[in-house]
Amino acid sequence: TGMMARVRDVMAASMAAGAGVPGPSYPAIGGQHAEYTAAKLTAFRDGTVWGKDKEANVIMSQAAKGLSDEEILSLASFLQGLHKTEQAAE
Repeated sequence: TGMMARVRDVMAASMAAGAGVPGPSYPAIGGQHAEYTAAKLTAFRDGTVWGKDKEANVIMSQAAKGLSDEEILSLASFLQGLHKTEQAAE
């Protein structure tokens, strides 16, 4: 569905388990508070881009631009429920 494609895009930036990728651009988001995540996703959806020039992070703005308020809340709740596993921690 459309929502699942958007969720896949958002999750791709932080890996499926929310563990992140080494480096500041792809933080671990699994277990993050839903309110914080929802606020950040809303800001991304509304066009906020952090950084300038080559350091600008436009990936999340592109991934979140089509999310509805309901989808943002659902995704934030889902991410809050993710926690590190031994495999994700390696």
